[in-house]
Amino acid sequence: MLLENGKASLARYQMFLWTWIGIGLYIVILFSTVFSPATIANPQLLDLPDIDPTLVVLMGLSQGAFIGAKLFPKGALPGQQEGGDATVATYSSRDSPPLEKK
Repeated sequence: MLLENGKASLARYQMFLWTWIGIGLYIVILFSTVFSPATIANPQLLDLPDIDPTLVVLMGLSQGAFIGAKLFPKGALPGQQEGGDATVATYSSRDSPPLEKK
């Protein structure tokens, strides 16, 4: 479930982890609401707890990272055809920068 092409996927792991953190927090808040002395004395006060907006934003960022990883697979460059090799020209500080032709 957390593997993609036989390798661990950070985007999948992050989405999986935030989903279970959210579920765990919601269950803890729900049980603390249900078993609080005020709701035990007056069950009409019982309602579902609100989800914190910060958690919603973090879940959205996690989902965005997952979708971004799907849209731009590792090593893919814009304009590169699938299956092609990407080459990047690099030079060190000791090398002279590439000369531009005029």
